[in-house]
Order: sequence, then C-alpha cells, then structure tokens
Amino acid sequence: MNKTIQAALAALAFGVCATSVYAGGPGGPGGPGSQPHKPGKSACGHDCKGKIDIVLEVPKHCDLDIADSTLVLTEQNNYTDSTTFAVRTNADYRLAITPPSTLVNGSRSVPVSVDTTRRGGATYRNGSTVNWDGREHTYGVKAYARNIGIGTYAGNYKGTYGVEIKF
Repeated sequence: MNKTIQAALAALAFGVCATSVYAGGPGGPGGPGSQPHKPGKSACGHDCKGKIDIVLEVPKHCDLDIADSTLVLTEQNNYTDSTTFAVRTNADYRLAITPPSTLVNGSRSVPVSVDTTRRGGATYRNGSTVNWDGREHTYGVKAYARNIGIGTYAGNYKGTYGVEIKF
C-alpha cells in the first residue's frame, strides 16, 4: 500500500478510536463529566406535569385556667365553697374529673360532695365529649360538707379535685 494511503487510514482509525473513547468516557455521551439523560421521577417527555402536596399539621393543644386553686369550707360559709375553671382547646375533648368523696385529717375523714357544672348550670357527666366550637368553656366546681358539728373531730381536712383534658 502506498504510504499516503496508510497514513490516511492510520489517522482515520486513530480519530475514530479517540472519538469513541471521548464519547464513551466518564459521564457518558456529551463529554467528560456530563451525566446521561435520566428520566424524571414525576414526568418525562414532551408534556411534563407534576404536583406537590402541601400538608399542614396542627398539633392538639389545650389551656386550663383554674380561678381558685383552694376551696375552703368553713362554718361561716356553711361548709360550702366554689370556684371555676376554663378550658380552651383546638379539638374535641373530654374532661377526666376525679373529685374526692372524703376529706382526710390523719386517720379521720369526713364525707364531701363535689359538683361540676357547665355554663348554664347543667351537671357535667365525667368523660362526656365536648365538641370544639372555638370558644372558651367555663365549668363551675362546688364542694360542700354536711353534718359537720360537735361530732366532727377538729382539724384541717384535705382532699384533691383533679381535672384532666383528654383528646
């Protein structure tokens, strides 16, 4: 073969090899460092559309305000006292109320009655669901002891009224 033809063929072969190495090198087609086409997870092609959902999470929350933290039953008030508490929530709730049935002084005790009422005077039934309406709900608590007299040992008798808001 003629030297000119050999040189031309060698140059052509070298160019083809170099081009194929360059095209298939790191990163694939398009040259070094470029990435091959990767179809989108949401859409690919001529008409690409997608959506993004937006979610707002609002945790349940409550506020409890107790007007008087101690009820004092004395002879002057006929062994009766009352207070209120207010509940604000952002969801339906139940009140878990644990009123004492007795007040204790050491080993001695006296019976006590405690009533819980909703606005308007209706008695609240423990555990019933209160539907959320965006307003504050006020409850009344009235404690009273009866038949306190000379037959009742002197001293301070104590008990605890518990209120818990449950969702």
